[in-house]
Amino acid sequence: MANSSVFSVLFVCTGNTCRSPMAQALLESKLPPELRPQVRVSSAGVGAADGAPASPNTVSVLSRNGVSLRDHRSRKLTREQVLEADLVLAVTPEHRRAVLALAPEAEARTFVLSTYGAPPAREDPLPVHDPVGGSLEIYEETYRRISTHLDRVLPEILSRVGAA
Repeated sequence: MANSSVFSVLFVCTGNTCRSPMAQALLESKLPPELRPQVRVSSAGVGAADGAPASPNTVSVLSRNGVSLRDHRSRKLTREQVLEADLVLAVTPEHRRAVLALAPEAEARTFVLSTYGAPPAREDPLPVHDPVGGSLEIYEETYRRISTHLDRVLPEILSRVGAA
């Protein structure tokens, strides 16, 4: 796992051009500035091609909401990334299964973003669907859902770095 002085969060989706980089940039923006050095946030995709830029709609939606994606380049998920992370947040149950296929020993710290910290339910009430190829409005909905889920995740992360 990651260096004990830095808490490492890894977001995982399919292509690492929409949802996981959006979650990465949004979580980084939600962290209090003084705690940012204590939390490393990254993202990867189970089917990503290394080096692709974030989708234009992802960049646009984040920018409209005051969040910079900087110079994101996609990365294919590796076993090493999973093993280095203190918390792995997969965008869907399928992504979680792919993570665990690479690193079964990470099961206790690998979760689905939309259900992390939520009360148990028979069905995920707010899944994060893949917006690829969709309109800007679909990307805005993806942004809202990810933001809602991160508001549940953030207190846990802050408690892990001793800020809560």
